Amino acid sequence: MTCECANILLLMGEAMINFVVVEDNEQYRKIVVEIIVKFMMSNSLDFKVHEFDDYDKKLIKHIRNNKENNIYILDFDLPSGTAIDVARDIRLNDWLSQIIVLTAYNSFALSSFKKRLVLLDYLLKDSNYVKDLHELFDLCIEIFGLNKSFKFTYKSMDHVIPLKSILYVVREGRRTAIVTDKKIYYQNKSVNEIKVKLGKSFLKSTKGAIINMDRVKCLNWKTFNVTFDNDLCKNLLSVAHKKELENYGRD
Repeated sequence: MTCECANILLLMGEAMINFVVVEDNEQYRKIVVEIIVKFMMSNSLDFKVHEFDDYDKKLIKHIRNNKENNIYILDFDLPSGTAIDVARDIRLNDWLSQIIVLTAYNSFALSSFKKRLVLLDYLLKDSNYVKDLHELFDLCIEIFGLNKSFKFTYKSMDHVIPLKSILYVVREGRRTAIVTDKKIYYQNKSVNEIKVKLGKSFLKSTKGAIINMDRVKCLNWKTFNVTFDNDLCKNLLSVAHKKELENYGRD
């Protein structure tokens, strides 16, 4: 399964993330795939999900032939082995792929294998692991060095903007402006609709504006101006959003 506009991303040199779900229980496998799809559709990176139900020849072939940007999500108990067996196979020639193990029980043995086989983490199946998986996926993206992007279509033209280049988003009449370091893009969607597609660093600063807190140099509550790290200064603040903005990064 791949995001829309995958061809555009690939033309730009954006690498694909391969999620490899190895789970013999079809219900659990579907749950994990759904978590992956929802997460990836919100950050606009190109991806593909590979599903396997056992440590078999098909999985071994994937391990041997696909060594770029793999995130393995392994059920601990498989019909023909364990997640440790699969992880050992992966590590024979590949130390870059990230490995997450889902297990039905807490095991001290997994703690030792976590260091030995460089497992990213292991999660208990009976816990609410959606948030944990999301956090681990974010970490994987950082490890792979992939920049998150915002992609959209405006007047029949496709655009892909790295999130780190966006300074702010503001409503202008019947359209919404997306302001970056070098250019202004436009969308017909509302500010709130766009905010859903952006990262955690994008916060509402007024009713009709969002600012990228990772690009903010200073918030001036006397003048209600925001100064960005490129020294651009804009009147984009409202007291109604002061608490959320001031608390950014404190959690």
